[in-house]
Amino acid sequence: KRTFDGTAIAAAEVSSLVNFGDQINLLGYNLSQTSVQAGENFKLSAYWQARQPLPVSYSALAQLVDEERHLYAGQDNLHPGTLQTTLWQPWGYVRDSHSVPVPAGTPPGDYLLVTGLYDPETWARLQIKGARAGPWNDVFAIAVAVTKPPHRPTIPDLGISWPIGADVGPDLRLLGATPERDVTPRNDFLRIAIFWEARQPPTQNYQVKLRAVAVDGTTVKQETSQPSYNRYPTRRWAKGERVGDNHEFWLPADFPGGQYRLQAQLLDEAGQPVGGWIELGSIAITE
Repeated sequence: KRTFDGTAIAAAEVSSLVNFGDQINLLGYNLSQTSVQAGENFKLSAYWQARQPLPVSYSALAQLVDEERHLYAGQDNLHPGTLQTTLWQPWGYVRDSHSVPVPAGTPPGDYLLVTGLYDPETWARLQIKGARAGPWNDVFAIAVAVTKPPHRPTIPDLGISWPIGADVGPDLRLLGATPERDVTPRNDFLRIAIFWEARQPPTQNYQVKLRAVAVDGTTVKQETSQPSYNRYPTRRWAKGERVGDNHEFWLPADFPGGQYRLQAQLLDEAGQPVGGWIELGSIAITE
């Protein structure tokens, strides 16, 4: 009774009472710090409580996202608190700990650390009933920040899967790219991080055009934005800075499966190409 009275947990630094789907309550959480440098981890512990015997073995997520819900980092637990939720005792609690690694090169700025529960068979998330924290009704959101580290990350720190090392225009060098996964299912996002280095302080706010090309040369997907969904314009980059530039495509359920090449091109502020298309690598879409 000294540590848990049924709703409040003495070990929880922040108390909350958030109802997920009339099945599970989020009673509170601990967060080691609300600001970390790129390359470090957010350490989050959530305290969950079953409101009733649970028919589904839910999994828990912890993700770093921006205000438009673009994903930057995440870590899931198949069994929150190391115990299947179908074995949780109603009105007790479990402590579910996550370590969310913020990739080296992540642009500095304000983000949201979110947590929630989902059915791993269907990916359907439990919806919040009543009052919620944050802008979405299927996750609990905590305001956090990512800052620049005192020293730029090394090339190995960036974890580049497709090394390139090509100078693009007078200001930038394209170091390489890393896809989220080599094989992407349909009805999901294809995500890729492109890594740049500022050879000198950029004189323009460049844009990056990314496209997916089929084996017959047809462009099947294409998008253009400033780096990392317009969050970190290149004029803000310092000489020598290395930046991860995230992009994503939505692949509908009827998207043709097969092999695709990913290519990138730099555009100036007027939308004109700065050099030609650069081959990043090849990915597979499931049939």
